[in-house]
Amino acid sequence: GSHTVALAPMFRHVLAVEINRHLVEAARVNVAENGLENVTVVRAPSEDFCKRVLRRRSYQLRGEDGSTRMQLEFACTIVDPPRAGLDKLTREAVGGYDHVLYVSCNPEALMRDLGELLDTHEVCRMVLLD
Repeated sequence: GSHTVALAPMFRHVLAVEINRHLVEAARVNVAENGLENVTVVRAPSEDFCKRVLRRRSYQLRGEDGSTRMQLEFACTIVDPPRAGLDKLTREAVGGYDHVLYVSCNPEALMRDLGELLDTHEVCRMVLLD
């Protein structure tokens, strides 16, 4: 939720994905309290989400009646994986995006994931925080 709230003003629409149901609810509260109307928060394991959305680089927002309310087309993605880093399917899917913002809490997982991402991308900027 914190990345979503900070970045939402810079995009037409933000699709936030979280696996933990408590964090999904916290993100939804955070989005509402910040008055953001261009954010959708979904609960899904990364691997499932990748199969459905990251590979297609699109997502359909549906209305209550099931009709397509908005078609989202993605050119960039932000990943903030758990300490284990990205799973293989997610790494492959993320590699197809023009721009990737990778937030990491584990330098070993970051190095492993960057090893694959550097085949298709270059690091433009890096910030280390402790």
